[in-house]
Amino acid sequence: MKRHRDISGREERKRNDTHVRTLREEYGDRFAPRARGKTTLLNVKESLGLKADSSLNDVLKRYGIKKKAA
Repeated sequence: MKRHRDISGREERKRNDTHVRTLREEYGDRFAPRARGKTTLLNVKESLGLKADSSLNDVLKRYGIKKKAA
């Protein structure tokens, strides 16, 4: 799966307003299984007791999901 990169070539982080349904397309149904599709990544982080500046990788670890290779 292709990743979005900024002008410098660095991979961009997922934004906190990304919807769960979008993340499930990439990481499967195990991602935030009790959350609605329109729930945002920020809300998922808060429900897990993580700070807003936590990474998506921190969330994936909580759900036992391994990050897919680029």
